[in-house]
Amino acid sequence: MKLIPKPAPSEYPAYADMYIKLLPDDGLVLQHLQENFTAIKDFIYALPQDKLLHRYAPGKWSIKEILVHIVDDECIFSYRALRFARNEQQNLIGLTRTLIPFMPKLMNETWIIFLQSTKRCARPLLRCLMAYRRYPF
Repeated sequence: MKLIPKPAPSEYPAYADMYIKLLPDDGLVLQHLQENFTAIKDFIYALPQDKLLHRYAPGKWSIKEILVHIVDDECIFSYRALRFARNEQQNLIGLTRTLIPFMPKLMNETWIIFLQSTKRCARPLLRCLMAYRRYPF
C-alpha cells in the first residue's frame, strides 16, 4: 500500500487541524480509511432502522443524516480530485445544490439518493461511499 504522509499545516485550513491530529503519523492513510469504513459499515448494519433515524435532541442529526453528510463530502472530494486530475485551470467554486445538475450523471443520481435517504435503508448510502472510495463490498 502506498505511503502518504500527513499534510503540512499550510496544506489545509485551520478548522481541519482537529481531524488531521486524529490521523496516525505512519503514512498508512489509505489503510486507515479502509479500516474506518469497515468499522462504520459494521456499526451501521448492526443497528435497527429506528436507531438510524433517532435524534438524541431536537435539531440534532440522526445517524443516517451523519452518514449522508459523509457520503456527500466524498462526492465533493471525488469531484474535486477529478478536476485536479484533469489539470483544469478554472478555480473551484463552492458546491451547492444548484450546481449538482451540472456534475457527472453518477453524482447527480447519488444526490437524489441523499435527498431520499430518510426514506431508505442505509445500504445504498454505504454503497455510494464504497464506490467513491473503491473498497470491496
